[in-house]
Amino acid sequence: MTGRTAKDADAAIGAIANRYSSSNDPNQRALGHALFEAQGEFRELISRNAAPEDARILGELNGYWR
Repeated sequence: MTGRTAKDADAAIGAIANRYSSSNDPNQRALGHALFEAQGEFRELISRNAAPEDARILGELNGYWR
């Protein structure tokens, strides 16, 4: 997976999670929160498989968008 594809997937998961987590339906809100957790796991997976310097940069960049 290219870096661009990973960031696109990360952004898509975040956008969907954001939409569901702000729903009036409690089940959709729960789904949104679960998707945020999945996004965090995805980010950790990408960081674990990246070169050390790339992982550090990714961590910093992801921190800006929280």
